[in-house]
Amino acid sequence: MNRYAFLLALISALVAPFPVQATIGCCNFCSDQYQQEGPYPYFEVIRTQRQLLDQDVTAGAGWKRIFESCAQVNRVNVTASQDATVVARAFLQLNNQTTPGVDVEYRWVLDDVPAGTVFHFRVGLAGFPHGDDINIVMPSVAAGAHRLAVDARVLSESGTIKFRLMFVTAQGFPSQHFPGASLVSDHAVTIGTDWTTVGAGLTVGPAEAARLYLQSYVAADAHSTIDFRYVVDDFPMAPFTVVVPEGGGIALWDHYADILDPGLHTVNLEARGDSAATISMAQVEAATAPATYTNYLLPWSDVEAVGSLGDAHQPLNCLILSAAGAGGTGGLGGTPACGKYQLLLDSQLDAAPVSDDYTIFGDGYVEIENRSAASGIVTLTVEAIYEDSSAAFCNILIDTPNSICANPLQCSTTDFTIAEFTVPPGRTQKFFYVDPVHWGSSKPNHIRLWARSQDGCGAVPVDLAFGQSRLGMQLVPAGVGSCFSARAQGRAAAPALSVAASAGKAVLQWQSPESINGNWEVLRATDQGSFNVIARNPDALRTLTDTTVHAGVAYRYEVRAFAVSTDPVVGSNYLCGALSNEIRVTVPPIASRKRASGH
Repeated sequence: MNRYAFLLALISALVAPFPVQATIGCCNFCSDQYQQEGPYPYFEVIRTQRQLLDQDVTAGAGWKRIFESCAQVNRVNVTASQDATVVARAFLQLNNQTTPGVDVEYRWVLDDVPAGTVFHFRVGLAGFPHGDDINIVMPSVAAGAHRLAVDARVLSESGTIKFRLMFVTAQGFPSQHFPGASLVSDHAVTIGTDWTTVGAGLTVGPAEAARLYLQSYVAADAHSTIDFRYVVDDFPMAPFTVVVPEGGGIALWDHYADILDPGLHTVNLEARGDSAATISMAQVEAATAPATYTNYLLPWSDVEAVGSLGDAHQPLNCLILSAAGAGGTGGLGGTPACGKYQLLLDSQLDAAPVSDDYTIFGDGYVEIENRSAASGIVTLTVEAIYEDSSAAFCNILIDTPNSICANPLQCSTTDFTIAEFTVPPGRTQKFFYVDPVHWGSSKPNHIRLWARSQDGCGAVPVDLAFGQSRLGMQLVPAGVGSCFSARAQGRAAAPALSVAASAGKAVLQWQSPESINGNWEVLRATDQGSFNVIARNPDALRTLTDTTVHAGVAYRYEVRAFAVSTDPVVGSNYLCGALSNEIRVTVPPIASRKRASGH
């Protein structure tokens, strides 16, 4: 079952009491976590309101931890086998139990050290739900295990914030080949009708052909309508118009619709306005990601459209329909419970040319015009349908108004990125990032971007028009040796490993009190290189003789469980146990034989 089926079934029953044991475990942040280790580490976290009832952030209490991993040993959520550029993104949705008009700040924390800027927002001026987006690029995160967290605080003299939904994700890229950059500037810049550089200029120098992802956070001195654009190597990208809200800042995302050649490249953020305005602070960031994998071009999509493609359709996830009846909040299901979605973009992301596991990485932008006198509520969702043998049947249902799916087994597996937020009268916009879901390589993915004006059951929709919409995404390899873990399944303990090297071979043995529903995964690295999987042993076989070693070469070995998961939240069938101790050995040469003496 798709993990979003589980999530939205929960959200659809928010009024029900949450079981006490759901917040009992290794810490207070046990949430629905989906994590990947290896050369391209990432994690994804989904939290619903019912898991956050004891996590209010109150004025006067200072910084409070609102997100932290506990799915792995020592509350780790980033496990990189080599130095990584980590791109972290979060959508934080607040509900009407939050005090309207309070000033809220957020910050990213890496290994208990604050990183990047402080994000400032004024909450709920246009109503609820209120959504805050925060982002950061961490250019040089050392190989090993790290804990990425988010803190929040309320600046007002009184007031409380309450989270209804949180999406938190982080994607890692090997920094030696795909570096990133992030700079914070609190130097105020006054802009006018001419393009003016705001924030600091960046330099990135990928060692291989790369995609470029751009993100920023900007704050203005007052409510302003401002045009922004990124300039890459003195080439201006397409501008976008942003309404900066009163008393707060806004997160920006964009992507470069071409491939960067290896070498140094410059990135600048520019702004202009119809009248003078002051940009009081800017965090400008860039991340590079692989454009090719084992000499094959990775699938990439960059689509845009103006206006809606129609309003007679709806997104379809038969698993959600099966789990939640009429669908959860957001109306996801064969027949949305409360209104129809408009189809804004329709595209396809091709299958990967190399057999491996992949994630999706990207971002989007939608212009919105609220032509009513009252604030409205918009739900955006990016739907990725895995194009298996049942895709044709699923497409018929999607393109048929008021259709239902009686048998979930007839429909394709589907994943969603979902955001729900308030839009005031007039012009506004929504930037969003695409959830890095786990996909295989054998089939393409059908991608649709949907939007609707309604907030669950009973709300009166306002008169909305959708302008330009843009969505870019690519497949990113998980890499050899990657695997997944999740809170509900738990994590097998680290086995105790011993290695003895002799001429022409290395003999490994490991011990563990646990029985593994899967295999033991043996990883090897040459000297200081990256680990690769060299064998998978059944549970009962806890020894391995490695005869592919070379004399005089130093090797490092680790072992971990590679278990079968029955957790419906996990998109993968497998997840990793904790790594064993690392053993380093040098293989001795084979001794020459002595000749027998003759008489």
